[in-house]
Amino acid sequence: AGQPYQALLSPMHPDPTVWQFMEWFVAPFNHDQIIAYLQNPQEQDAAVTSEEYEHCLHETPGLRELISAPFLLKIFVSAYPALKQLLRPSQRLTRRDLYDAFVSEWFRKEERKLVQSMGQPLLQLQETFAEYSRSLAFAMFKAQVNEVSYQPSAGRKRFGLLRFEAAASANPWEQWFSNTDPDTVLARRGCPLRVLEGVRFSFVHQSFLEYFVADGLWHALQCDQPNEDLVEIWGARSFSKMSVVVAFLTERLPKERRTLMQHARCKAEDNLFWLITQSKGQQSKAPVAASNAITVLNKSLYPLSLKAREDPTFFQKVQVPHADLSMAQLWGVDFTGADLSHCLLAGVKLSGANLSKCNTTAVDFARWRELAFPDGVCAVALTPDGAGLAVACGSRVHVLWKEGAEWRRGPVLRGHTGAVTNVAWSPNGSQLASSSSDKTVRVWDGKTGSKHSVLQGPSSRVFSVAWSPD
Repeated sequence: AGQPYQALLSPMHPDPTVWQFMEWFVAPFNHDQIIAYLQNPQEQDAAVTSEEYEHCLHETPGLRELISAPFLLKIFVSAYPALKQLLRPSQRLTRRDLYDAFVSEWFRKEERKLVQSMGQPLLQLQETFAEYSRSLAFAMFKAQVNEVSYQPSAGRKRFGLLRFEAAASANPWEQWFSNTDPDTVLARRGCPLRVLEGVRFSFVHQSFLEYFVADGLWHALQCDQPNEDLVEIWGARSFSKMSVVVAFLTERLPKERRTLMQHARCKAEDNLFWLITQSKGQQSKAPVAASNAITVLNKSLYPLSLKAREDPTFFQKVQVPHADLSMAQLWGVDFTGADLSHCLLAGVKLSGANLSKCNTTAVDFARWRELAFPDGVCAVALTPDGAGLAVACGSRVHVLWKEGAEWRRGPVLRGHTGAVTNVAWSPNGSQLASSSSDKTVRVWDGKTGSKHSVLQGPSSRVFSVAWSPD
């Protein structure tokens, strides 16, 4: 930990003893490793005990899969004091919940340090920390940098989401890193930054930059009367390669999947649809903002066909190039004159859609390459979000996960003694059930491949398996 592994991974490294690093992967923690980590004497400052962790696993669906990555486990451990105030039985946690709790705990600790050092209470300090962090993250996002180099210069400028270009001078980062402005110095104390060689700054982890970008975009969506500022903020940069930002945003939208019978929308969703309408005008950043907005709506599982049912002409002439519309419900949507160039349309439902005079240049329907398996394929199943694939071959089940335009092979599930006849993912995509001619149904963890349970079937082979919606 903490060693410069990039040098060790170089294929031209002069030391042959490190050539073994030329092929490597990072494996998720299993349950025993997590318990050993929590019981390690070097982790005695951990905010959660192994007993509390076991209790959380029992009470919180999906927690095991969520924190199987080492960094997310570290966040869970650090954020537990704030998380346990929020946890409710059977409540499913998201990655955003973990980051919300971690950041809240971080701000609280930094506030306490500042108050102790200054000997007096400071008003709204945590809000100042949050505003600074959102503003800096958004400026870095807009400039497409993960690290900032700063040399002090004269002048004082106040940070803000829309003031990045106004601050562009000899050093555009002056407003965030000036040591002459006491407000800036105070706000920076609470931001989760790391400093390298005294002049280079970055967030302690890339995911924190993405979290604060999403937080800033979400705050901008809460306006009662959307205006050009909202277009400027949401049109700052395309989300086409920012899947983590999109994920943080979608986790803030209503979790219940809507149906054609549910018409209620929240303010954020109304403003996202407003952004889409602005692409029909002349504002330069409106198409990017509209593409980002429709991507977030689609990834939150909002059935866009519902909006078309309310207003049949809504999607006519919209400009949403590079949007991610994979798995979108576009039944009967009228895209006459729209710009869908470079959009991702993998698995899209287009029955009854009107694409006349629509720009479909370089549309990607994601017809992936064929996947080869050693045995005959008996059954296949996709996760509800299309990110996971289970393939039954003989007595085994191969699990694959989508990464960009490719499928990454995951665990191979072994245990059946007869041919696997069918596979089915749970509604949340975390578990996989398989039926077999060996008269059993087995339930697996889709990420790790560990076996949850074995259900004995009838006296003859089991041909099919399915999950209830809950």
